[in-house]
Amino acid sequence: MVVRQYQVARSSLRTFGVASSSGMGDPPVNRIGVQAYYIARGIDILRVHASSYGSRPTSFQSKSLTITVDEAKGQYISVFKYGSVVLFNVPEDEHSEHLLSIREAATGMSIPPNLQHQEEYLIVADPLLSSKCTLKSHDQLTVRKLDSNCVQIVGGVMAQTVALDYYAVLVEKMVETFMDMNVRLGETGKIDEVSSGEMHACFQHS
Repeated sequence: MVVRQYQVARSSLRTFGVASSSGMGDPPVNRIGVQAYYIARGIDILRVHASSYGSRPTSFQSKSLTITVDEAKGQYISVFKYGSVVLFNVPEDEHSEHLLSIREAATGMSIPPNLQHQEEYLIVADPLLSSKCTLKSHDQLTVRKLDSNCVQIVGGVMAQTVALDYYAVLVEKMVETFMDMNVRLGETGKIDEVSSGEMHACFQHS
């Protein structure tokens, strides 16, 4: 199920970029780094807007909030109700500040920093691109300009991907833990304190 959802998320980017570039030499381009984080089981996007970003231009979607940090620099933040945050062109040294502020609006369990998952993507804005967009590779999309439609589509795919990655790794760890417990149970006939602690930790973060 997780693998299927991951494939659907990735296919959304392939559908978004289907054309090819014009090949007109080396036009001036803008490289926009995109980073996605899964930080909590849920986020109250209304609270995020009211407490931290009320003075900035924002747009609401059914499951997310898009914040314009600096339109001239192509800096945006997309916050999703299910716990993902996607930052567009935001300097890396500012990530912690934004994530800490958004985490205060968590409605479910916050994901510990050591268990958080991160995904990276690259958008290249080429004003001389003959088509609206083109998918250069699995981790790079070239567009004529970074607009709200692009931010919503790429943000949505990245948000789903990073959340699914978290749960995929969690499931793998749970399977490994239960297999190890089963071996020890077969050898000793009882579940020791270490096994009980491991089992509790798995369910705590599931």
